[in-house]
Order: sequence, then structure tokens, then C-alpha cells
Amino acid sequence: MRGCSKSGCDEGADVTVKLRYEPRDVEVVDLTSERGPHLLELCGGHADSLSPPVGWRISDRRAGSVAATAD
Repeated sequence: MRGCSKSGCDEGADVTVKLRYEPRDVEVVDLTSERGPHLLELCGGHADSLSPPVGWRISDRRAGSVAATAD
């Protein structure tokens, strides 16, 4: 089991967060096997409370989620 990347969190990772710098997009997807420097693995609670940097948006592409984008 992979753990949440949030410091101090003991929960397992549920999602992968992809930071896409050029389009200024934070993409939240179901946990993938892919790993890299621009990827975070978060538990569901931390993924749900994620807030993007100013000028960025969040694209939630998890299975079963309502497509929501925030500026």
C-alpha cells in the first residue's frame, strides 16, 4: 500500500495528482502505477480539500466524480 504524500498523514493513497505546469492545471485521477516528480499521491480526504495555486484550476477526473473545475 502506498501512503498519502501529505506530511503527517497515515492514510493510504487513493488518487494521483498530476501537476501540469504549461496549462496551469492540477489533474486529479484514480491512483495510477505511474510515479514521477510532478505527481503526488493523496488520500481521498486530502484530495477533496486540495486547493490550486492562484491562477491554476483543478480537473477532477476520478471515476464516478462529477467533473468539477475550480479557478
